[in-house]
Amino acid sequence: MFHTASPFFTKDVTDPQKQLVEPAVHGTENVLNAVANAGIKRTVLTSSFASVVKEKAGPSNGNLYTEEDWNDESKPDMDGAHAYRYSKVTAEKTAWDIAKKHGFDLVVINPTFVIGPVLSSRTDATSITIVKGIIEGTNDNITPWVCDVRDIARAHIRAAEVPTAKGRYIVSQGSTHDAKWFSQVLAKHFPNFKFPAGQEVPQKMVLDNSKVQKELGMRLTDPAESIIDMATCLIQLGVAKPVPK
Repeated sequence: MFHTASPFFTKDVTDPQKQLVEPAVHGTENVLNAVANAGIKRTVLTSSFASVVKEKAGPSNGNLYTEEDWNDESKPDMDGAHAYRYSKVTAEKTAWDIAKKHGFDLVVINPTFVIGPVLSSRTDATSITIVKGIIEGTNDNITPWVCDVRDIARAHIRAAEVPTAKGRYIVSQGSTHDAKWFSQVLAKHFPNFKFPAGQEVPQKMVLDNSKVQKELGMRLTDPAESIIDMATCLIQLGVAKPVPK
């Protein structure tokens, strides 16, 4: 069983409990209780790096975030971003509790901010809204840690197929990438368009992604390839309209 659905938005959150927390937690309860009743041996859950990251305290080892870290800082009465993070960590802990109670195998995928090619012209996804803004010059900021949607898909399949897969797996680039870097990559690949200068933030290593590479045999996609493929899709679909030079 693959359980991949959970609300992801951080703006216009007026009732975090109703909009984010309850759908995430109750959905997880429904799916995993059905797994237990059906006798399914392994479930792969899409969680998030949101259930890992601790902005104030930082990594438990004082260096890089690992699968051992849990977000214990976000609360449902905080801003939209933290309310979303709270929904993810609460839903994931619920999943672990149910799996332990019923004794079935649970493997969790923890991706960061998702970029890469898109399949739809819908514009209501948070990832698409942010990257669309960068392409069109209306947004000069981006979440600094990113991963490719294709890597997330592969990680889910590998988590289901590899007998020894166990626990949590962070899927992400290990270092940060700022909006200026993304704009420079896009400007080089699309020389006929102009992109915002983008905020510059010193690049640094933030997380350890070795577990998913070693245990699931993953080779993570270059982030430049991810953003170029995403921008190409958004432009071809008419979702994003870059500004000509």
